[in-house]
Amino acid sequence: MTLDLSAMTRKELLQLQSDVEEALRTAELRERQEALKAAEEAAAKYGFSLDEIAGTSRQGVKKNKAAPNTATPATMTKPGPAAAANRIGCMLR
Repeated sequence: MTLDLSAMTRKELLQLQSDVEEALRTAELRERQEALKAAEEAAAKYGFSLDEIAGTSRQGVKKNKAAPNTATPATMTKPGPAAAANRIGCMLR
């Protein structure tokens, strides 16, 4: 199936875009359902339900929280001699 997009009107192109978006949504839903079915079958092969496996993995994994990004006096940098000289030069002008 080949479409000559350059020969299509704006209205036809918008309709095609809408049709493609709907087809993509339908295909994604179908693939998700297939993946879920495959996952359930794989879990059943080992004697588990997918809920049992998914529930365990969610509870067993702890998320690491990042340390807060705060500046402390010990980690702050002090201005060097050039900054001090610049301040003195500004005051003398």
